[in-house]
Amino acid sequence: MNYDKEILSRAKSELEKNKILREAACEEEKRRVYSLLPRVEEIDSELRGTVFDIIRASFGEKGDREDLLSKTKEKNIRLQAEREKILSAAGIPFDFAEVKYSCDSCNDSGFCGGEPCACLIALCRKEQAREINRSLSVSDVAFSDFDLTLYPDDGAPSARAHMREVFEFCRDFARDFDGNGESLFMTGDTGLGKTFLSSCIAKEVSEHGFSVISDTAFSLLGTLEDIKFSRSDEDPEIFKNADLLIIDDIGCEMTTPFSQAALFELINSRMNKGKATVAITTLSDDELSKRYSKQLISRLEGSFIKLQFLGCDVRLMR
Repeated sequence: MNYDKEILSRAKSELEKNKILREAACEEEKRRVYSLLPRVEEIDSELRGTVFDIIRASFGEKGDREDLLSKTKEKNIRLQAEREKILSAAGIPFDFAEVKYSCDSCNDSGFCGGEPCACLIALCRKEQAREINRSLSVSDVAFSDFDLTLYPDDGAPSARAHMREVFEFCRDFARDFDGNGESLFMTGDTGLGKTFLSSCIAKEVSEHGFSVISDTAFSLLGTLEDIKFSRSDEDPEIFKNADLLIIDDIGCEMTTPFSQAALFELINSRMNKGKATVAITTLSDDELSKRYSKQLISRLEGSFIKLQFLGCDVRLMR
């Protein structure tokens, strides 16, 4: 488990808080039941005493030990039966005195056999997503605001019919996102809704608790360059490990050996990790081929689901 110390601390704190609340709730329930059914409290006290009887028996002579163990067992069974009868009549669960932890594997301690439990890892992932998603600016977008009437309805098939399929695919992609989804390659002229739909995806995916980073290629590659040359202390791994990375305006960044290598390495690394990426460009296939390496084009064209956006600049139609 490789998480920032602050994220790990917050996750452990949340788990500990949850454990304390559940244990307090259990104690409160015990007080309520014991107040209502005093005999049950007496029985529970006697059952705890049978443990000491067993310990004492283990130090006795063989004959005495077997006799005491047999009597202790009979007493235990009798007390259990009486307890269940009283609780059943009152409609109270037999396990009311047991803490109901949220995780049965570690009892909300966060560790199993010295290793981080899946529940702690899940909380770390949730905290990391919150941290990353704070930078998202997608509060004002929604799939319901996507206006298909802005796309021409002539031709066979029409741009509107085609964009309806694109829209529905993006909406389903966001709703079904599980952190291991396919990657998307959105292409088409300026103003056809690529950034809008990618923002809708970012918003819905982040609301489901996944970590999302959305940035332009120019800004993202600038950040990676600053990190490489120690002008920034940001962790480059967040771009590789975010559940969803959206890279907008591919082709508008400065073309340098570093940007070429960094973009390929980032996309390739995320593919190897099984992380979903949404790449967006206004460049044509020919322009992409002239600008980027065959390896990068191979990734975008061969491993991403390509969504071609059609129509006229919808911003001029409003």
